[in-house]
Amino acid sequence: MKLNVYFTGTIKLPVLSMQKLVIFLFLFISPHIIFAQPAFPSLYKVTLQFFEKYSDEVERPKELHFAKKKDGWHVQLIDKSITDKVLLDQLFWSVAGKKYESLKWSAAENPQYADSKAWNFIKMMGMFEAYGYERCLYFGYQGWDTDMINDFETGNRKNDTLLEGLARAHSTYATRTLAKRSESKDEKSDTLQSPSDEQVKQTVLHFGKAIQAYRQLAKRNPDYETVSGRAGFKLFIESFNAYVQLLIRDHERDALLFLDSCSLPHDDSAAACNVLNSVKPNGILFTFGDYDTYPLWYLQMKHVRSDIAIVNLSMLASIPYVHFLETGKVVAFSTPFKEYAKENFLFGIFQPLKDSALYIQTLHDLVTAYQNNVLTINNRTVRAYPVKNVYIQAKRKLFGYTEDDTTFTDTIAFKLKSYLPMSELLMMDIIQENFNARPFYFALQHPDYFSGYLQIKGITYQMVPEKSASQLIINQRTVQQLETYVKDYYIPPFKGYKNYLVEYSFYLEHHLAIYLTLINYYLEEKDVTKVNNLVKQCFLPFGNKLPYVYHIIPMVSALYKSNHLELADQLAKVYIETTLAENANNSIIRIQNNFLSLGNLEELEKVMHTYNRDTREIMKVIAKFRAHEDARDPNRRR
Repeated sequence: MKLNVYFTGTIKLPVLSMQKLVIFLFLFISPHIIFAQPAFPSLYKVTLQFFEKYSDEVERPKELHFAKKKDGWHVQLIDKSITDKVLLDQLFWSVAGKKYESLKWSAAENPQYADSKAWNFIKMMGMFEAYGYERCLYFGYQGWDTDMINDFETGNRKNDTLLEGLARAHSTYATRTLAKRSESKDEKSDTLQSPSDEQVKQTVLHFGKAIQAYRQLAKRNPDYETVSGRAGFKLFIESFNAYVQLLIRDHERDALLFLDSCSLPHDDSAAACNVLNSVKPNGILFTFGDYDTYPLWYLQMKHVRSDIAIVNLSMLASIPYVHFLETGKVVAFSTPFKEYAKENFLFGIFQPLKDSALYIQTLHDLVTAYQNNVLTINNRTVRAYPVKNVYIQAKRKLFGYTEDDTTFTDTIAFKLKSYLPMSELLMMDIIQENFNARPFYFALQHPDYFSGYLQIKGITYQMVPEKSASQLIINQRTVQQLETYVKDYYIPPFKGYKNYLVEYSFYLEHHLAIYLTLINYYLEEKDVTKVNNLVKQCFLPFGNKLPYVYHIIPMVSALYKSNHLELADQLAKVYIETTLAENANNSIIRIQNNFLSLGNLEELEKVMHTYNRDTREIMKVIAKFRAHEDARDPNRRR
């Protein structure tokens, strides 16, 4: 049954004290305030200027770092082995002088590669951190949030970007305040330390101010784009995050203050329903970020598919969250609190046993080894595991395979890397404790470990005891299940779709993946009628405005192959035009796509040439991109 959903927070709140009620109303109703701001050069310009003059060679575990402070951009040398201790700090670009200062630093050996080094530095930094430098006036040092709040809390809030920066500062301050004690265990007992009353008070205050700023931003500029999506979706994410952070630290009463303020936009509700309805009853679903987790948890609060255990893989590195899973019996795992609460449990490394022929072990043995083996490296203890090759046994009847079904394999085997973080170890612990009892799924993306043992189920990937030479298992059974899912459950989440927005990129990729799987299957079956109907259904939600498809090659190839030549040409044209526009967009949100634009364009040209389509326009664009890349890296090989 398909659900047309639009939820707007109707959960009943507990009775509040007058003091808390007054604070709550003040935070969410009273209008607030910002700004006069200095004009800082961008992260890209600062890193480019640095690499044109100075060397990027730094001896490990030291790292080059940039901090955006009140007086300007600083270049820092930090020690990653001692919790990011700052070893050296120099002012590089001055707010007062509006100029770059000379540094006591080794000179650049190859300044001609400065542009390439700058972009690679930003790429390695990661989009979320780079985004912080873009949207926050101060960023990248301990206390940046406090400085933002002190300098810009009062004033006239007319600048959207600085309003978002202030919201991020309040959110960071709230999270940092709450985590001061609650990330460690109580030394006197095997329990988590609870935050103090003052910590909770400050957390509620600053989360409230962050939400207030996002609410003002969403009302004033609904299409304002954040790293999570448009302002309305970010408002939901921030509100629900405040609820989650307080809830997992056993402050449900305070957490519920924020839950009732949540309002999930229609398309995001539809997308969340699509994920939940991809999972079988009593399934365990692994998610990754707040964008693919919080909407699902919120719908479960509305009694939508509450049978599913949703486990956020990123949060498995958080002691309070793991403790919440354990005490709430959300999902079974074997690692005890006394182990996962230790600092040395954060990651493990591969360390083969001396004089041992041990080559492969069960997943259960791996988890046990990680729990019990401690290794000392550079005066720091970490966990160790003796083998990389691991397997888990599957029981045929429990998975519903008949005795004559030759697709079944009783052993799922995979290979680990040389480094295993706590979050992945706990994921494997959950899998080994529940594998033959509950079905497992991954939302949006999946770890490489299990490639070849995954089937597309709706818009999730189910881990199954079958083995495929390709990354995903596609067969007649998969296709039949997918067709049933589309017919009975799937809701195209594009009611508010206008143009290319990050918020819709995930929904669009999975929408196209569903139909592309079916289209390619029926192309092989030579069922022209089926293919034509599927192509029509796929693009129907977009009307006359075709979407920008980032992973365009598979879809365009299928359309050309199925003789939908004009549609494929139009889709290619939208991709080319949007790529040009986005390449000129300096927003950090677009950086990941811009790095790969040339490769995609070159592949698209090959496909168009194969089907004798007009490639004159795309060749002009490719020439432009090649010239830019050659200027960035003179020795680049094409």
